[in-house]
Amino acid sequence: MNFDKKGWCISMGINVSMANSQASSISGYASDLRGIKTGLMQYKTSLNQAWKSNEMQYLNKALDAIITDITSLSSELESLSGDIRSVATEIRGEEIKQEEAERRAAAIPVVSKPRSSGFRW
Repeated sequence: MNFDKKGWCISMGINVSMANSQASSISGYASDLRGIKTGLMQYKTSLNQAWKSNEMQYLNKALDAIITDITSLSSELESLSGDIRSVATEIRGEEIKQEEAERRAAAIPVVSKPRSSGFRW
C-alpha cells in the first residue's frame, strides 16, 4: 500500500458504493423479471378463459415452464445482489485492517543510539 504525507492510504481498493450500485441494478432486473412473470401469469389466465381446446394443455405446460424459469432467475439475481453487497463490504473491511496495520508499522520509530550529554570523563 502507498500512503500520502498525512498517512492516508492512496492505493486503489474496492469501491463499495459502486458495488452496491451494481447490486441495486441487479435487484432491479430481478424485480423486472417478477413483473414479467406476473404479466405472463395474467396472460395465461386470460388465454385459458378465452381459448378452450386440447392444445391448451401443451401451451399451459410451456407457459408454466417459462414461469418456473423466470422465478428461478429472479431468485438467483437477488441472491447474487446480496452476495455482491456482502463480499464488497467484507473486502473493504479487510482492506481497512491491512491499511491500519501498514499505517501502524510505518509509525514505529526507529531506535537510534543514545545521544551523548556532552559530559566527558
